[in-house]
Amino acid sequence: MKFLIPWFILMFAAPTNAFSDKAFSAGLGYYSDNVLNKITQKETGAASLTGTTEYPLILKYDWRLNQNFLMAAKLSWSLLGRKGVGDTVKAETMHLYFPVGKNISGTSWDWSVGLGILRQTLKGAGGLTQMSNGTGTATFAVPGRSVTTQVMTLNFGTNYTMGKSNFGIDLITEGAMSSTKRTFNLMLSYIYTFSGGVGGRKGSK
Repeated sequence: MKFLIPWFILMFAAPTNAFSDKAFSAGLGYYSDNVLNKITQKETGAASLTGTTEYPLILKYDWRLNQNFLMAAKLSWSLLGRKGVGDTVKAETMHLYFPVGKNISGTSWDWSVGLGILRQTLKGAGGLTQMSNGTGTATFAVPGRSVTTQVMTLNFGTNYTMGKSNFGIDLITEGAMSSTKRTFNLMLSYIYTFSGGVGGRKGSK
């Protein structure tokens, strides 16, 4: 959990702007798909607490809705994707969402909530591969086609800003209204504000 240390250190830094009107930012993220032991990509079948991971490019633009609230368009895209067990499949993830939130008065933190669309594409490598069958190994055929899914997401997030640097944590929920299909994804991000950022703290309460 060493990657969480910078977030705790920042809690004691001096306040700066969080959400900022007309700010354009870009950066990188750490995306964990299906956290809390939901899936695995290990040959042993063991599930990982952080699920499967990708490192997406993030683009974000803020604008003011009214005196108190701001909205953002935020796109994360895993350009390089990730490979599955034995390099039999490549997964690419694109997530577009629109968080609405506000700055927390007297701090460098903000909070946000919003809806989004999560698009995932699996590209099979084709051919044959050797994999475990429970008692030994066997030869399996690998699909050679692509499959794409799209789902709605409900997103909750908080961000901390230090100068032009922004550190964020987002919980991305798929199937929020279903007790059997609900899954959670985690995004840790760092983005840098390249332009804009007018009146970021006006009206913050």
